[in-house]
Amino acid sequence: MNKEIIRETILSLEADDLESAREKYFEYVADAELDRSEPIDNDEQGHAEMASDLSEALDDAVHDHA
Repeated sequence: MNKEIIRETILSLEADDLESAREKYFEYVADAELDRSEPIDNDEQGHAEMASDLSEALDDAVHDHA
């Protein structure tokens, strides 16, 4: 059994998972951005603040994992 092939396969799968998580993270953050050209209600403001907090936590986790 070639351990190098197994190692490369595991690293490849991990890289794919990380890239997928990054894409979903960027989609979530983009969806949570406020449109400053329109009036902002309290619900939108709350969602944007929560998304900001979550994005900071996810950003730290992604950096640690990378």
